[in-house]
Amino acid sequence: MFNVVLVSFALPIINAVAAYNVELFHKGTKSGDLQWNVDYETKTATFALNLSATFLTEHAFGFGISGDGSVYQADLLLVQQFGQRVVVRDCWSNDQASLSCIEQQDYELLDTSVSTNHIAVRFQRLFSTCDSHDYQLDNGTTNVLTIFGLPKDKEGTAEKITLENFEKDLYRVQILKTPFSYTKEKDSKWFEILTPNITIPKQGTTYWCSMHRLPDFDTRVHGIGYESFISAESKGIVHHIEVFGCDIQDGEIPYFSGTCEEGKLNPQIDRCSHVLAAWAFGMEAFFYPNEAGLTFYSASKSRYVRLEMHYNNQAHLEGVVDRSGIRFHYTTRLREHEVGVVENGLIYTPNMVIPPGQSTFAWSGYCPSKCTSLAFPKEGINIFGSVLHTHLAGRKARTYRIRENTVKEISRDDHYSTWFEDMRHVNPPIKVLPGDVLVTSCEFSTEKRTNVTFGGLGIREEMCITYLHYYPATKLEVCKSSASEISLMEFFFFLKSIKGTCMSCKHESIKKEYENVSWNHGSVALLKSLYGKSSIDVHCMKPNREQWPGKWRNVEQPVTPVEKIQPTNNCTH
Repeated sequence: MFNVVLVSFALPIINAVAAYNVELFHKGTKSGDLQWNVDYETKTATFALNLSATFLTEHAFGFGISGDGSVYQADLLLVQQFGQRVVVRDCWSNDQASLSCIEQQDYELLDTSVSTNHIAVRFQRLFSTCDSHDYQLDNGTTNVLTIFGLPKDKEGTAEKITLENFEKDLYRVQILKTPFSYTKEKDSKWFEILTPNITIPKQGTTYWCSMHRLPDFDTRVHGIGYESFISAESKGIVHHIEVFGCDIQDGEIPYFSGTCEEGKLNPQIDRCSHVLAAWAFGMEAFFYPNEAGLTFYSASKSRYVRLEMHYNNQAHLEGVVDRSGIRFHYTTRLREHEVGVVENGLIYTPNMVIPPGQSTFAWSGYCPSKCTSLAFPKEGINIFGSVLHTHLAGRKARTYRIRENTVKEISRDDHYSTWFEDMRHVNPPIKVLPGDVLVTSCEFSTEKRTNVTFGGLGIREEMCITYLHYYPATKLEVCKSSASEISLMEFFFFLKSIKGTCMSCKHESIKKEYENVSWNHGSVALLKSLYGKSSIDVHCMKPNREQWPGKWRNVEQPVTPVEKIQPTNNCTH
């Protein structure tokens, strides 16, 4: 079994070299720490591994990186102590978790030291080694493994070891974080929007909404960033948090605290949909670039906000009281541009599904050129941050811009985990002009599922979205899509015609139609083709949930020049 630790950092960048640190634990006891520097000019990462000597006296220690966090097909270093001598070997594991060590040393050993209580090893490697057994570093999630109790290899040749038989811990980090600097004013202040001591329901998935009035400021202020505040009792249950601004035209909004059941909220509360902050599990404090700030309220912005909590209580715990939420940092030193947040990707709808038993299945959600033409100023917007988000089946996620026949990547995570959703800095900011297309794509795995997975809000349903932080702010709040209902009805009719079933019968709900499909190679291939070519229904929405004017149902799907989407490096892994 793994112990999982989520780690993310936001440390200053000095001369293109970043310094990071994570403490290592095993069975509740500190086993050491891992430090690393990243040099973007030479494209090298330098690591310092400091270990308690007790873990190396009788056994070897494994330090590794793997694509999915498992011990299968992992890139590993075997660290061994023989008296005052430390031996490090470059190793890898196959798809059976069997360990092999190789002659080609892509990790360069810089120095070692041995003391009574500690052993230190410093080594470096290139971001990309192009060795098929090495993990190629990128700026997505990196799954770092520590493996304890491995037998020592006294003969100096690799032994066949099955790694799954040994104790291990998993740390999710970003080895490569996009260099990003900001100034947090010394006289900045903060306030919190917190859930009012609610008892988390014992059901698996709950969305809880509460209404709040923003504090009164003596003068105009700008938000400069935000972070989460998670109650100790509810850590591990709070999955994501959003703060939505309300519609100024709704005036005074009554207090509310309860579940956010769609269609059952007061319309005034439901219209509170202007995103001010979006936090997900694993995300650390996030600050805006120095030229951008967030206005909380004004003559055109309401003083009221809706706090929305997503609780993932899969253990069905009872009696857990939560007072979590978001802490906003602000300053009286106003900045040049206003910050905005737009949600891009797939509409939360059962119109989108992932068939069972799939090793990989892709969705793409679009913000079409018509919507950006209506909503964005002629000089465009500048995207400086992205939070990618799926649920449990998500394995990869990326967002990119299409302009004519060119593709510009905005954010990407090829080793995505819903338990580590840090903000991805975009530096320098990427400009999106009117007429550009924004696309968020995700890949899912349902190999271990026997039933179809629907799009939706539940943790075992799926999402594929990104929250794009940008400036200057516009009136575009949501720009997402899904396969159109018209194309889906044609798809189900076609499947029935192949089977020779009752084609004149009344259509059932889309969800029921999906459940009636016999999922096999043929039907899965047809669904993939449909999602890749069908017309789409689009949400091109203002902060009050109103659609921008235009035709948004059964819209032609934008063409993605797939061949222009480049891998993160020139090697496969």
